[in-house]
Formats: sequence, C-alpha cells, structure tokens
Amino acid sequence: DVCSSDLPAWGHLTSGGTIANFEALWAARNLKYLPLAARAAALSLDLDPVSLTLPSGSQVGLTEIADDWMLLNLDAGEALALRERLIAAYCAKNPEIAQPVAMNVIDTRLAAESPSGKGLHRFFAELGDRHAAGRVFIPATCHYSIQKVVEALGLGRQQLELVPVDGHFRMDTEALRQRLETCCAERIPVIAVVSV
Repeated sequence: DVCSSDLPAWGHLTSGGTIANFEALWAARNLKYLPLAARAAALSLDLDPVSLTLPSGSQVGLTEIADDWMLLNLDAGEALALRERLIAAYCAKNPEIAQPVAMNVIDTRLAAESPSGKGLHRFFAELGDRHAAGRVFIPATCHYSIQKVVEALGLGRQQLELVPVDGHFRMDTEALRQRLETCCAERIPVIAVVSV
C-alpha cells in the first residue's frame, strides 16, 4: 500500500519542462556532493560519531572517511539521512541547545559547505585534484534544455555525455553500462542518468 509507506516523498510542480530539468539536475548535483558537505560540517563542528552505511554494508564514521570516492557513491537514502544524523550528533554534544536551534546550526553549516553555498569554483578548488568532475548521461533524443541546464548549474557541457539510442529511440543500455563502468574504473562521479 503506497499510502502506508515509511519512505518520505515530495514533489514539485513546475511551469514547464526546462524548469523541471533544471530542478532535477540541481537536486541531483546537490545530492551527489551532500556527503562531502556533511563531512566538512561534521569536522568544522567537531561532531563525532556520525555513522553511515556504505553500499558494501559496512558501517563507518563520517569523519573517518578520507576517500571522497566512498562518499560520492553513497546510496541516496544514506546521503539524505546525514542531515538528521548531524542534528542528533550536535544535540548530543550540546544537550542544552534546543532541537530547532540545532537544526538551524546544521542547515547553516551544510549550506556553507555545499556547492551551492561555496560556489562550484571554490567547492572544487578546495577539493583539489582528488576526483574528476561529475558526469550527466543523457539519451541522444533528450530535450535541448539539458545542455542549457548543465551550463547554468556550472557543471559544464563537457560533463554531459550523449548515450546512443536504439531503433525504438530507447537508450542503448549496453552503451550506458560501458560508460558507467568506465566512470567507475576512472573514479568519475555520476551525477545523473537522465531517461526520456
């Protein structure tokens, strides 16, 4: 039963497809880099322990992870759970602080450490050469607005990869698989795979 699901959900109606594409890629970019911002926030606020579960199933402390690649490949639910865990760790460290105040502190710190808060240039400059810029995969039949969106978000057109389509105009899944495997081998983050 969909109505009894424990999974949180939200949506947003937009005025058209271009805005929808913009918001979807904006959310995907911010989600991809949220774990890096969460680690920076935890370190700056001296929060410990903040645990997370890696895709392998092993549990680790957020501030113990030095390899950005591990953080860039968290499951979406695990990445989204980091905010609540940071709030809980902040409340545990500062029991005299009311939870709404703690939420504001964490949200402010996450925003300051994120690509949106720092700006892409500063965000990636501070990371140095620890990883390649993220990719967005789109089918060759995608709407032209996607190119405008990656430019507007500061991702750059070079991070956009067209995936061939088959005779029915569906994304060639084997071509996509090969590109994803290359990204994995070369440690290139995948921000999004867009379907049409």
